[in-house]
Amino acid sequence: MKDRMLQIFLNSVMKTLDSQLNAILIMNRDDKVVLRVFNSNLPKKKQEEIESLLSSNLTKISSEFDGDKVGTFAFATESYRLVFCEAGSEAILVFISPKITTLEYLFSYIYLCAEKVVRINLGNTTSFVLPHLEDSEGEHSSSSEIQKISLDSGTFIMKVILGGDSRVGKTTLVEKFVSDTFKEDFKSTIGVNLMKKTISYRNWNIDVTFSVFDMGGQDQFAQVRQSYYQGARAGFIVFDVTRYDTFQNIEKWYKEIRENEPNIMLLLVGNKVDLVKERKVSKTEGKILSKKLGMKYLETSALNKDFVEEAFRTLGFFYILKNRVVKIINK
Repeated sequence: MKDRMLQIFLNSVMKTLDSQLNAILIMNRDDKVVLRVFNSNLPKKKQEEIESLLSSNLTKISSEFDGDKVGTFAFATESYRLVFCEAGSEAILVFISPKITTLEYLFSYIYLCAEKVVRINLGNTTSFVLPHLEDSEGEHSSSSEIQKISLDSGTFIMKVILGGDSRVGKTTLVEKFVSDTFKEDFKSTIGVNLMKKTISYRNWNIDVTFSVFDMGGQDQFAQVRQSYYQGARAGFIVFDVTRYDTFQNIEKWYKEIRENEPNIMLLLVGNKVDLVKERKVSKTEGKILSKKLGMKYLETSALNKDFVEEAFRTLGFFYILKNRVVKIINK
């Protein structure tokens, strides 16, 4: 059952990354490949080339890292970029991509996917949903040396704001996320609700406590909202995929939030995707707008608790990646 879930997950990852990935593999701690998925558009000859490439480099990889703590590392060959990421005590996740794919793009996805592999191996529920990311003008290192990536462990508090029009489902999203620990510290009559919950990223020994400020979407709360933006590290801008006007107002919300907190990290969320027949905003439109505004994009449904937690876990993950990366070392 576990292997079947992992296989389905790898297929989902390959579908999401598409042309940016040639192959995904899961290796055990004895450097043996236990699962693999090739890009369906990759010719058989290229698949054999990758198999040979991996086999010839396993000795190099094993000699650089001990068996107890693999961590995350990458190196490039003439045609490919290889990234390895520890996925708990049982597995190592491997991405093999075209050399032109940036390290920043691959690191973002492989950390997120490795954490999901850990949860699958532990028998925990996890969503196969992945955010939409654009490959940016990041690191294009062509070094054949192994580059080791380190994350700083610890516990920290993350102030998160939720923006978006009224009735897009912001409050329901947060209530689903915090579940039985829901606590309303501010009355909705003043335009802000505060809710808290902690998520553990056990693979990296990092805990994130989310202090979520749910901002009233009505115009009369605009002045109130401004004081609560200050100090926010990250946030969601939420729209309802069944109401096109809420999508059209995203840029207004983006401007308001950026003017009050310029350095905030934002994630665009299309909510209520369960209402398939009523949908007015396509996933493609969401991706185009997120790219225009420089945000990552995720779709969810307040009816699906796994999807909701995935949205918050993804936001926390990107905050970790942005703020807790210690350094990249050429070995």
